[in-house]
Amino acid sequence: MKKLLFAVLLFACCSKEEPIPEANKQLASAFDSTLQHNYYRLNAYYTLQPFDYDPTDTVSAKTNHWEYVSWWLKDDEVGFSNNQVTIIQHANMMPMEMSDIIYRSYKVRADSEGVAFDYLNFTYEPLTYRLIEMTDSSLVVKAPYNGTDVYSIFKVLP
Repeated sequence: MKKLLFAVLLFACCSKEEPIPEANKQLASAFDSTLQHNYYRLNAYYTLQPFDYDPTDTVSAKTNHWEYVSWWLKDDEVGFSNNQVTIIQHANMMPMEMSDIIYRSYKVRADSEGVAFDYLNFTYEPLTYRLIEMTDSSLVVKAPYNGTDVYSIFKVLP
């Protein structure tokens, strides 16, 4: 019993979280600020290497996966404020969520690898993304899907 207690205490004392670089903290802050000043629309969905997104269909591996984006997402306007996502659904509404406006939570956070973005999947449920690129006109994020990273480009709306 003493050995087990000692092992637990040793592990607890010696395990450390990786420090978060200041640059990542600054990027996360800038990203969150940028999100809060714009509305976005999903514009592209792709992989860097050819990938068979849906092995049950007749389409072979490719990089452009826009055809697999749920139709109700393609006309959404997405805004961010105070850790809340505002999704304005237009003519194409998600069948299980027929509200004109949907509210969910989001979070931007720095970590040792860069910037994590706790956002939403295709059914407006939580999914963690990684920030890849942010410009005045768009942002690029990635999330894992069936063993590969899938990238999403969101364009800033006028």
